[in-house]
Amino acid sequence: MCSGAIERTDCTAGESRIRSTLLFQLTSHWQAGGKRDTEVAEQLNSKFQVHSIGYRWLRPSTLGFLVVAAFIVCRVALGDRGRLLDQDNYVAYFREADPLWIAHLWSSSQSWILFIAKAVTDELGWRLWVLGVDTLGVSPDNAVRLTVVTLNVLMVLALSRTRRPLLALLLWALIPTGLATVGLFQIRQGFALSIAMYFAMCRQQPIRGALLASIVHTTFAYPALFLILAHLLIKRSKLLAIVGVIGAALAMSLASAWLFNTFGGRRLEEYSQNDEFTFNFLISLTLYLIVPTLILVLRRKNIEETMRELVVHKIAMMHIGLLMFLIISFFVYPFGTQRIVYYGPLLLAFMLPEVRLKNSLVLWIVAFVMAILAYDVIKNYLLGTYSYFL
Repeated sequence: MCSGAIERTDCTAGESRIRSTLLFQLTSHWQAGGKRDTEVAEQLNSKFQVHSIGYRWLRPSTLGFLVVAAFIVCRVALGDRGRLLDQDNYVAYFREADPLWIAHLWSSSQSWILFIAKAVTDELGWRLWVLGVDTLGVSPDNAVRLTVVTLNVLMVLALSRTRRPLLALLLWALIPTGLATVGLFQIRQGFALSIAMYFAMCRQQPIRGALLASIVHTTFAYPALFLILAHLLIKRSKLLAIVGVIGAALAMSLASAWLFNTFGGRRLEEYSQNDEFTFNFLISLTLYLIVPTLILVLRRKNIEETMRELVVHKIAMMHIGLLMFLIISFFVYPFGTQRIVYYGPLLLAFMLPEVRLKNSLVLWIVAFVMAILAYDVIKNYLLGTYSYFL
């Protein structure tokens, strides 16, 4: 009896030890497996965040994007430019290209600081492009055409890296100040914007792109300053960055008259300062503020932000600063609004496709902004803005 009881006790104890060992092994395996699963999930998540744009090319909208892009590039490459506004002026740029201009710019600068300032105000980047194309032996007419094709190709590449490429490209084509204006005959402005957005969206180098754009067309110096400020302040706090760019917009609006009188040069003589903007225009600019704000408010939570997302947030802050500058300048110095107004609606081609449609409210807000743009598109269609492409 006693020995049987002892054997049963030993047996029970042995079974308990075996169960404990098995449980420990299973727990260890589960934890190790869980860690491996977590690591795999993080890797996949990281790859998805970085390369998610590439996966979107598998969607049916890819064909639509390629068709629209091909039509745009072919049309600007082969279309008749003889009657376009500013065509003769741009042909003259390439016909009268003077390599000694750069030497004169350097000799007239008394310091590096003055040279850098003149590089922006005298648009050194544009002059270098003109001289570079001229050295290739391209005729002035074809040089203008090459420039237009280049800026549109850069723009297509930049738009292809947005969250919804087809929507972005359609916005570029339909926004009145987009393809039909800066993408067709106001070439320097479009060239500057395409360079800035290509470096921002394709290379994740927004500051470098903005600086290069500033020496192609002076007006991009304003967005560049907002972008640099956002880049510096976002490291501490996004709220601080937003407040900073709004404060800079206020200060620059109040100082616009002095800035243009000091650095405007020939622009004060070439462009009228008497253009009036309607109250509807002011309302549109104010409502456009909704889009970059949505991008910042609806950012993804509990996920480490990728470089691309940070770039998009910086561009959104730049857009907020730019729109605030335009709104304030509307009252204090309208000429400041006139010279860079096209950037306000144009950046919507990059911002609207980036909004995350989390719920029906956001969808209705985006639809409302799209309706405002549609009104502007219809109005400009009746005015013949898109006649070159139709």
